[in-house]
Amino acid sequence: QLMATRIQLEYSLDGHTFLPTGVSLAVREVTNGTLYIQPTFAFQSGIPVTISGISGLVFPPTSCKFGNAISPVVRYMNSDEIVCIAPDCYHTECMAGVQVYVQLPFESNHILVLESFYYISEPLIISVLPSEGPDA
Repeated sequence: QLMATRIQLEYSLDGHTFLPTGVSLAVREVTNGTLYIQPTFAFQSGIPVTISGISGLVFPPTSCKFGNAISPVVRYMNSDEIVCIAPDCYHTECMAGVQVYVQLPFESNHILVLESFYYISEPLIISVLPSEGPDA
């Protein structure tokens, strides 16, 4: 479950009397397993990746971050779900078979880390058995 609230920051000089500072803090609690992405792998860039379970904490404009590669949100499905496009992957961090972490920025520069995403190599077919079949 994902919860968000804002609390007022107060201070005390004696530990008993608390005075307001006029500053509020955003508090977020994320329980593992609530946020998820689908699919979790792709053979190439350009694949739509759905991120669910955000419970209204991400607002336009925002972006998804796959490792160090940034991808804008292309569709806000509803308050709980967005769609990003898996970006091109030319650097070593997301070479085929390596996991990258998908992240969402919120509340200025805080980062909400989601699941791992894998760029995997496309299968290479080197032979087919049997090599011959019945004639049609």
